[in-house]
Amino acid sequence: MNKVITRIKGGLGNQLFCYAAARRLALVNDAELVIDDVTGFSRDRQYRRQFVLDRFQIPTRKATPAERMEPFERHRRGLMKWLSRRQPFEERRYLEEERLDFDERLLALKVNGSLHLDGYWQSENYFKDVEQTIREDLQIIPPKDLMNQNMAEEIRNMRAVALHVRWWLHAR
Repeated sequence: MNKVITRIKGGLGNQLFCYAAARRLALVNDAELVIDDVTGFSRDRQYRRQFVLDRFQIPTRKATPAERMEPFERHRRGLMKWLSRRQPFEERRYLEEERLDFDERLLALKVNGSLHLDGYWQSENYFKDVEQTIREDLQIIPPKDLMNQNMAEEIRNMRAVALHVRWWLHAR
């Protein structure tokens, strides 16, 4: 069976982009989606981010150690990247994001066997055609613990607005 093994990394927003692009690729190729929820975080010592997509009802499974390229993951991943870069894009078994802007080649890619997907894929164009499926996947699993239930009740009983502003300076 064909499968897309996506390496999830970064904060929640980045994890969502990683997931959505991989989910779309798996859907259009009738491939199994497998999530590597370990290797993208194992060396994140500065921010200490963690996998958080398990708070959503995403229909996938987590990668086995072999699918995460363990043991010697770092070396095996490096070798796989090096070998793949020498292949035409459509024949690669390890696909690492090459640039920050949208790369339309991902939309036409045909999965044959196992494909490792590694990148942030930060454009809705990677999954816009399956937007409704992504929205359905991202239904939040409500926490069952008392602290969260109490907080939810407190929020329901007040009139409040939340605003998140991200400041980004682009040096030229």
